[in-house]
Amino acid sequence: MKVKDVLSRSNPIVKETATVSEALVEMTKHGFGAVMVVDAKGKNLGVFTDGGLRRGIEKEGNKFLAKKLSALKFNAPFTVAPEALLDEAKKLFKEHKVDTLSVSENGKQLGMLDIQDMMKAVAG
Repeated sequence: MKVKDVLSRSNPIVKETATVSEALVEMTKHGFGAVMVVDAKGKNLGVFTDGGLRRGIEKEGNKFLAKKLSALKFNAPFTVAPEALLDEAKKLFKEHKVDTLSVSENGKQLGMLDIQDMMKAVAG
């Protein structure tokens, strides 16, 4: 099986002009602990995670929620191609010790692959 065969239709994306609060709404709506931050053309700029949210609130309090994502620094997301085999995705999850991979092609965000969704697809 390939990544595209188990890719969730859920694609949590926010533009860099969004606030942290808006990113939190998208995380919750899509059920992921992260959202991909993109520029106006849809190019992947990085990943904003629930860990980043917690650290920001711990450091700045509730005013952190009003910050624009463009004011923050992001880690580059760990990505996998839609045509990649699930074995390759499994290796990436283990190697990078993450629960979610960005599925992108030519820098465009297509979706997110969660390790639990992948395991369900393999088992089912």
